[in-house]
Amino acid sequence: MQPKNATVSTAWRVDPLLRALPDGEQVVWWRLGLYLVERGGDGHLLPDRILAIEVAGGDADLLERALGNMAGLGLVREHPDGGYVMDPFGVRAGARPSDSPERVRERVRRHRERKRAAAHGSLAGGNGVPRSR
Repeated sequence: MQPKNATVSTAWRVDPLLRALPDGEQVVWWRLGLYLVERGGDGHLLPDRILAIEVAGGDADLLERALGNMAGLGLVREHPDGGYVMDPFGVRAGARPSDSPERVRERVRRHRERKRAAAHGSLAGGNGVPRSR
């Protein structure tokens, strides 16, 4: 069974910060994300030999370099107790006000009202002539 948050997002795929990383470091970023999805937790990463094996093919230097570059770009942040934290994309990207549940509900409500009005023969263009079906 696939975890509910393992869906690959187009936003991640086209993220300019992620694309600023060299290809090998992008692979590490993707693997870190999958690693965290599989294990759950709070996103805290301790760069050790095991993590290097899991996400960087055992290359500890690649892992350290990638995490350093990711921290510089804001893709991960340094944890006060050591290591790094990989935040969910929405946290890092900053949710837009229009993405709030209330705003989405309002947009959906207005859309449904327009569809309902159109389906019940509301007047077309305000000219007094009912819409033909």
